[in-house]
Amino acid sequence: MKICIIGSGLTSLILAKNLIKKNLYVDIIYENYQKEPTSARTIGITNQNFQFLENLFPNLKSRSFSIKEIQIFNHNDLDSALLKFRSNKINQMYMFKYYEIYNYIINEVKNLKKLKKIKKNLKILDLNYLSNKYDLIIDTNLQNKFSKKYFYKKIKKDYFSKAYVTILYHDKIDNSVARQIFTKKGPIAFLPISNDSTSIVISHKKSIGDLDKSYIEKLITKYNKFYNNLKFSNIQSFDLKFSLLKSYYSKNILAFGDKLHQIHPLAGQGFNMNIRDIKYLSKEIDQKISLGLLIDNTILEEFENRRKSNNAVFAGTIDFIYEFFQVESRAPKFLSKKLFNLLNNSKLLSRYSSIIADKGI
Repeated sequence: MKICIIGSGLTSLILAKNLIKKNLYVDIIYENYQKEPTSARTIGITNQNFQFLENLFPNLKSRSFSIKEIQIFNHNDLDSALLKFRSNKINQMYMFKYYEIYNYIINEVKNLKKLKKIKKNLKILDLNYLSNKYDLIIDTNLQNKFSKKYFYKKIKKDYFSKAYVTILYHDKIDNSVARQIFTKKGPIAFLPISNDSTSIVISHKKSIGDLDKSYIEKLITKYNKFYNNLKFSNIQSFDLKFSLLKSYYSKNILAFGDKLHQIHPLAGQGFNMNIRDIKYLSKEIDQKISLGLLIDNTILEEFENRRKSNNAVFAGTIDFIYEFFQVESRAPKFLSKKLFNLLNNSKLLSRYSSIIADKGI
């Protein structure tokens, strides 16, 4: 059996390692590997997804930073959290600088014996030709003519907002609490990546052009009640949009990764959705192998039938949370307090919310 993965992002590399572990041959067709050592981008991985990745990459934990608690605030009151999520048994999340985990995983994957790397222009790939050469093609790029023709129908939403990402350097503390503050302009996340540095993700309503660095730094300083002696890294920005593909596969070609679903980053769940997709696809392939069946496009049909609805519900839940807090941030302070005191005191709701955030739907 031979499988082709198009694209060289983190999702592609993890998927390749997972497939090779099953004694399958994998070709990665890529244009360029990602090299941005100064990037401020970070990712958070939920506990259950981290356990899955640690089975593939045993030294992953040494490159992570553990989040023990997540707190939610309204901009009107930064002294007391509206909601708190904590467990004495597990960490809430593991944080990574994106290019540190990317460089680690690419070094773990690139010399695997059953992996072949093929460098090509991804926009001119002939997938009709490739579909006869491979048992499965998994396209994480979707820039070629075939994918643009068959994977273009989407459920779409524009948040008319931009995300601004930077790393905040500060005095050393016990920095194990992630915080999300909902403001009238959008949420601001404080995501620890070490005891003296914290990733900041700001969602802000679009203005004419990007917000300048001084404005971003003043905004962070305004809502920072947690750190002292601040220094800022470079600031990066990107548009915030929601999209879900309506069709997951065509022939023996599967759309995958961020091109399959894109959600608001407020809960840090975009990459976790990709990992859950990998886990489900992995189980489907394991089942075929155990029964001695061919790995063909019947797997893709089963994948779409199961993951399409799950991803839609999960993505819709994240979108609802965003919209709910947009309304809540404009509500009178006393109403917010009463509502969230009720939610915070509900052990069932708290437990259910933590399970969904960790495992997905």
